[in-house]
Amino acid sequence: MAGRPSIQVNVPPAPARQSPDMTNGACGLGQLSPDRALQFTPFAQSVIPLSDRIPFPQPARVLENGRVATSQERAQARLLFQQPNTEATIRNKVVDLLSRPDITPYDFRLPPAAASNRSTSTVSNLGLSPLARSVLNMTKPDYRYPTPDEDNETTLHKSAPRAKMPGPLPTPTEPKLKPDQQPTQDGTPVKKPTPNKVVVQVPAPDSFRREDYVTVTDSPKRRKVSHDGTAPQNTRTQKQLSDEALQSFQDLLNDVFEAQDLVDGSGGDTYNFKSTPFFEDLDNGAESGLTLNSQILARLREDLRKLLNLRRLTDVPADAMRRLHDICEPAIEKCQTLNLRPSSNSEDDQGQWRTRLHQADNGLSSAIVALYIMLGHSQDESWISTEVLRWTSNALVNVLESCLVPIIEARPDSTDTNFWKSASSSVDSVKQVLSTTKRLLELIGTACVDVKGGESSVNAIEFLAAKLIFVQNASNEKNSVLGLQVYENFRKTAMATLSKIYARFPRERQAILDEILSSLDKSPSTSRSARTFKAGENQSIQLISALFMQLVQTTAMELPKQKSKKVKKVHQKKSTPPDSDKDVNDDGHVSEDDEDDTMDENESFVRLDRKVNQLFQPASKSAQGIVQFLVDKASKTTKTGDSPYRNILDLLVEDLIAVVDLPDWPSSEFLLNVLAAIMLDMAKNAKTASAKNMALESLGVMGSAISKLRDKLPAVVTSLKSAGSGVSQQLIRLSETHKQQGGLQHSAFAMSGPFVMVADHFLSMSGKITLHQQSARGWFAAYFAFLVSQTTHNPSVQLDLSDVVDYVLNMLSMSGEFNALNDVSPNSAKAVYLLCVLNLPFCQRLSHIVKALSSSLTSEQAQVKSRSLKSISVILESDSSLLDRDQSVADDVFKCASDDSAMVRDSALSLIARFIISRGGILEKRGMERLLECAGDEKVGVQKRALGHLKDIYLQDQRPALKNRILQVILKRLNDPEDSIVSLAEQILEDILIRPAANLVQSSDQTAAAVVAVDDLAAGLMACVTTGAETFVPLVKKLILMMLRYEKKSFASNRQLAVRLVYALFEKIIATEKTRAPLLVLTALAEADPKLVPPLQLSKLQVYLSDLQKGSDGDLFMFRSAVTIFRLVLPDLSDTHKNLLREIQDRLMQAVQKLGRRLELDAVMQCLTTIDGVLQNTDRLVRFGKSVLEKLAVPEMKVETRIQLLQIAGAFGKHTEVDRFTTAFRGLMPVEKFTSVSALMVKTILPLTAEQLPLNLRLTALESLGAVCQAYPAHLNKAPVKTTLFDILRLSFDSSAYDNQKLIAVVLNIFDELFATRAAAKEQSSKTQDGEEQALKQMGGDVRSQEQDSAINTITPDVTDAVLRISLSASSENILPAARTLASISHQGLIHPKHCLGAFVAFGTSKDQKIATIGHRAQQLLHEQHESHCEREYMSAIFQAFEYQYGVESSPFGAVSNGAAGFKPKLGPCFDIIMTSNSKYIKKFLSGLVSRTTIDSSTAEKSMPSPEHVMYTRFVMQNIAFFDYKRLDELLHVALQLELAYGKSVEIAALVEAAQEQHQDLLVHEHTPGNTELGIVPSVVENKATNPALIVEMKRLGSAAATLALMIETRAHLLRQYGVSRDVRTAMMNTKQAKDTAKSPVKVHGITGERFWTKSNEIVSALESDLGVVQLCKTFVSAMSIDDDVELTTGDGTANRDTPVYDGNVSMPAPSATPGGRKRKLNATPGTTPTKRPRGRPRKSYARRSSSVSTNDDPQADFDG
Repeated sequence: MAGRPSIQVNVPPAPARQSPDMTNGACGLGQLSPDRALQFTPFAQSVIPLSDRIPFPQPARVLENGRVATSQERAQARLLFQQPNTEATIRNKVVDLLSRPDITPYDFRLPPAAASNRSTSTVSNLGLSPLARSVLNMTKPDYRYPTPDEDNETTLHKSAPRAKMPGPLPTPTEPKLKPDQQPTQDGTPVKKPTPNKVVVQVPAPDSFRREDYVTVTDSPKRRKVSHDGTAPQNTRTQKQLSDEALQSFQDLLNDVFEAQDLVDGSGGDTYNFKSTPFFEDLDNGAESGLTLNSQILARLREDLRKLLNLRRLTDVPADAMRRLHDICEPAIEKCQTLNLRPSSNSEDDQGQWRTRLHQADNGLSSAIVALYIMLGHSQDESWISTEVLRWTSNALVNVLESCLVPIIEARPDSTDTNFWKSASSSVDSVKQVLSTTKRLLELIGTACVDVKGGESSVNAIEFLAAKLIFVQNASNEKNSVLGLQVYENFRKTAMATLSKIYARFPRERQAILDEILSSLDKSPSTSRSARTFKAGENQSIQLISALFMQLVQTTAMELPKQKSKKVKKVHQKKSTPPDSDKDVNDDGHVSEDDEDDTMDENESFVRLDRKVNQLFQPASKSAQGIVQFLVDKASKTTKTGDSPYRNILDLLVEDLIAVVDLPDWPSSEFLLNVLAAIMLDMAKNAKTASAKNMALESLGVMGSAISKLRDKLPAVVTSLKSAGSGVSQQLIRLSETHKQQGGLQHSAFAMSGPFVMVADHFLSMSGKITLHQQSARGWFAAYFAFLVSQTTHNPSVQLDLSDVVDYVLNMLSMSGEFNALNDVSPNSAKAVYLLCVLNLPFCQRLSHIVKALSSSLTSEQAQVKSRSLKSISVILESDSSLLDRDQSVADDVFKCASDDSAMVRDSALSLIARFIISRGGILEKRGMERLLECAGDEKVGVQKRALGHLKDIYLQDQRPALKNRILQVILKRLNDPEDSIVSLAEQILEDILIRPAANLVQSSDQTAAAVVAVDDLAAGLMACVTTGAETFVPLVKKLILMMLRYEKKSFASNRQLAVRLVYALFEKIIATEKTRAPLLVLTALAEADPKLVPPLQLSKLQVYLSDLQKGSDGDLFMFRSAVTIFRLVLPDLSDTHKNLLREIQDRLMQAVQKLGRRLELDAVMQCLTTIDGVLQNTDRLVRFGKSVLEKLAVPEMKVETRIQLLQIAGAFGKHTEVDRFTTAFRGLMPVEKFTSVSALMVKTILPLTAEQLPLNLRLTALESLGAVCQAYPAHLNKAPVKTTLFDILRLSFDSSAYDNQKLIAVVLNIFDELFATRAAAKEQSSKTQDGEEQALKQMGGDVRSQEQDSAINTITPDVTDAVLRISLSASSENILPAARTLASISHQGLIHPKHCLGAFVAFGTSKDQKIATIGHRAQQLLHEQHESHCEREYMSAIFQAFEYQYGVESSPFGAVSNGAAGFKPKLGPCFDIIMTSNSKYIKKFLSGLVSRTTIDSSTAEKSMPSPEHVMYTRFVMQNIAFFDYKRLDELLHVALQLELAYGKSVEIAALVEAAQEQHQDLLVHEHTPGNTELGIVPSVVENKATNPALIVEMKRLGSAAATLALMIETRAHLLRQYGVSRDVRTAMMNTKQAKDTAKSPVKVHGITGERFWTKSNEIVSALESDLGVVQLCKTFVSAMSIDDDVELTTGDGTANRDTPVYDGNVSMPAPSATPGGRKRKLNATPGTTPTKRPRGRPRKSYARRSSSVSTNDDPQADFDG
């Protein structure tokens, strides 16, 4: 066809108009007035649907398909601009173009009436509705653009007359306005911007009044007309919007293509691209460097996105799209190889780097444009360019790996700071590239899924997305270049992309899952700790947790069926078994053949099973694979280790629990169920304690979550009771049934059950469903199908589920429309889903979890029991009724509270205090008893835990009896040897006793509350001292001293409280006379601070001085307490209280005659001396002393009277400074016999100590003599006194000399008090004086002090020798004062440490706890002051301790039984002190212990160890075996020393074997059968008459064999006890490499040491009989022959590692005539170096690795103790 056809448009004539009077005609439409019809137009807001509105009249644009100028046409057009007379030429050219015959003419032909005039009849004949006719009559549209000629033709607008209905509508006259004008209400034209559209003016009706309307703020919801006068957007149809978008995109394409032609210079000279805004040169003018600029790419991306969403991308001409695609390709290709790493931080390099970033951004934007084009033609393979897809993925990888990921991981303190500095200076550019990359990642993921042929990029994208998930982001904003949230959003995009690929390609799922799981160790620490993924309302979880759930849910989705050719489908069917009706599609899923809708019941069940196998089973395997992988990895790591798997697993469990009741994450319940099943199995069958602990911890968390879900259901149901919907009422009924029956069982799957209701919720989802929602719905449908299938296959279930099966099948196969049975709101859906979760398998495992935790309480491993207790506590926090449902749990907990492991006791105490005591009744009583006992536990951690719980109970409970018991227990801890326990007890007492009362007293001194608080405090203290005065009075004193410490901030308030307490106690003394408690507490207060007792109150105590009855213990006790108070308070009184002091003096003088014990006499004499210092009536005191001495001089007197006078004289001479009474006493005594009053008293008392006098008199005389000498030590150096005392100390102190022991005890007490008094005086002086003053006083001082110090220093060596001899050889109560005396002497530095260290170490091993405490404290003080001296003397001290045990306590063993805790080494306290030294000396000390017991092989033939040496070896080895080692390297060191010592014993073994062979013919054996039931083994008895020489020699050799056997048995026990399963040298090397030398070794639970204890004692016991010695030697030689565990050193210095661990079994059956079982035989004669028989293969140059435990041992022996 040469030309285009002409087009003629005929407008049909209007039909006949209706009758004017047809108001409500046959058509049912009434004629509307313009005012009423206006509401149906787009100019008014209306509820009329958009499709029923009258659209705006707009000029239509012809969308020509493909009419874009070619490059040749554009070249010709450009030539016109280069010719002369360009304007005339172009005009002629246009005329020629318009005159072309191929142009299509348009001819509009109107009817004659319409062409001339628009009359009323014409309008009526158009067939319009009344509304349309009204609008047409009111308007005159102008279907052409205004021309410049019309600018001056303006007609003012006049309102049309109001139409009267029914009648013809007059044609309104419309004024002509300029394009830039608009009419106003009064008709005045107003100029406005000229729109590029046709303007239709609607005249206002006559009834319109502007003042009747108000101006409403413009908002999208109320907008009627846009600001530019155009119609609002919401009035345009979807077709109009898509047309506009399409036209805009085509216009942009035309501009781009024209600009490209200009730049390319097609058909003419090259045009400068810089003059066009469309392109930019990124490669210095090269052809490949020309690319679209950022602004144009952004516009293209936006237009393409709109067209793709509107599905109009296919309407764009194909050649234009291909041309655009070709324009984008160079930029994409170049982006693959861009170097985006900054080279340096210079300005030039930074500028170049930013240019490359811009190139990368353009390349990525070009890739986005290309992907949009492909997505618009996703099913047309001709549009899909695999090369461009490959370029895109490569560009994406390049930008991310070379630029963005390093920037995200860059830190300001890293070694390479180029990325940090470069990115910091170009943050906006980097963010732009990251934003473009994010969009490209989304699109390419979509392209891989939707584009046909996009599978080629799946592998690259899936691995890239998996890598991006685990990129390490910064931990805070300061260390992040772009900010934390920027990349976290990008990480979510990577997750979404990966989920798309995982959902679309089943064959890639395993690879994706493996990649994710293998990358978990790279999981960012911030992602593990910060939960940034919003999983629901107020629920945030880890991104990795959401990814796992998403992947599992995606696996259960039904994939769309792939259309395939018939031939291919038939081919696939041929490969399917004949009985199968399944097809395997390209994606790996099994698809079903088309089936009829009508199926019988059996077919439905079969189809359901097939669906379960198709959808649920793969998802189940994925979930199990994820959980199993994490559990396997986590079980081999710790929370504090380098590997993050344990933390990831714990956080995953927490995240799953957080979303388990949300319908959007239904797979969380299944993952938890799989995890619970694995953990239950692991808790039962795991071999390692760490794996069991992990399982028990997770089970505790999951059990607590189940309990919380159960408690949550009633609250949720209650919130729905107000709703009247049927779903709410049905849910309430189901919840009540669930509560009554403990679950809905299988009825939950019925049509009226909660599962169908949740399914209806998923089916009723409207709008665009996201991939996550699709996966959630798919998983729930598949899981529902699986549960229904299981129920139908259960023969015990009598429930018809055929309708449920059909429902589930319809849900699984829905194609988009499926009517839900119930209208379930979102809130109701959450409640119903919670009910479903409670009836799913996970929540039904609570009983199994509790059972597993309870059974773990009886485990042999302490860590397992402790972890189980903590898990039970977690469950009890949410469900305390567990103790009521299962009584055995409480019993097991109480057993654990007495466990030998401190860790278990600690955990049990926490559980008892928090949950069991609060239950009341018997459980509370048992719990409190156990808690009070553990407050004195031997382990510090358990004590602290118990004290903390007791504090809480004391503050919460109101029962006085219970509070008093708690107070007593806490007060006892003030004497604890552990300083931290003392500090904790002080703090607790401060919190529960002192601070509450002090605050009340300080704020309101006289109020009732303050009075009650003080009375309660007094009552509590009185209850304590009533229980035990000797125990609690010193403790109350410590409490008051602690309260009155001056450095305390609360000193003022505490002192005010103490004063109030004193007054309260005096009131109680008056109210309750003859009551001890108030007086005892008052005594403690006076001892703490005498100034607290007011002098005026002392008169109230005089009554206790006058009523003293001799022999009355009650009166004596009250008297002693009152005198003690007087003794403490009187020194602070002045002469203003003379009357009071005289009264007290008189009463005390009268009471002296009634006192019969030294303790009370000392107190009275101190009071009298104090009163004398105030009253200055010395004559009275002198007369009293003279009277006593005169009566003592009387020769004839009763012994009882003389004893009483001696006691008074001793107290008088000790406390009254008698030498100051010299003048008064001189007149009564002969001058020649008098030097001082003290000397007179000594001379008077000394004769009464003679041996011929009665014992009681001698003892009293010695006490009195000692009292006077303590006040005047110079008398101790006088010959008569010194001889008397030291002769007594030299007396025999065996058990038969009982009188001697009493005398020795008195003398020892004299020296004990002497040195203790001196030490206390020095300590008090050091506290009250500064250092300089104290030094000056020590240099000078008064004459009496110098004389006393000189006398004490002179007598100290003699006292030390005597005390050492007594303390290390006596076995009576005299050791205690001897130990105290020696400790006091050492504390004052009066002797060298080497003289007393051995004694202190020996004292520390005593079974008397008082002696052991004295020795331990003295050794500790000595070690702190003279560490170097002590280190040199410790070996001798250890031997001295053995002698003490062997000779004094008759217990040569090295340990004592500690009950269930095993054995306690006697040298344990000593070793604890040594452990405070550096590790080097500790190893030296351990080496010294081993070397002291080692036999010198060079002199083995001449000298063998004695039986005493064997017992010393046992003492040392048992201590080494049971020491508590703090460092792993020290443990391995002592094990190696034992191994080396044993390895040097080859000569001894040779001697033993040679002796056996040499005298074999002299041994005559007689077999004696044993009784195995009684534990008697068969034995061998030799004839002693035939071999006496052999027995002597064998005993000598047996001692050596026993020594070595003890060493190797100790080594074996250490390795078993601490679980060292490798060779010691290897373990030491590995420990050093791992830098774990300072790590504390962990004991293997269940090994108590009973096995080692028995064997070590059997070895020594074998030396007691001749038969045992022979048998021991034989066993030793046999062990040496086959041992391959210890390195033996031969005489030439070479080593061999072929000797086993000695098994310690000396009770072996008699050997046969030809011994067997040996690998080799030691051939040696005494005095020669033994040689080994050559082995079958030559020896290697290195030692063979060996195990640490003998292979001959019983495998179960390690757990037998």
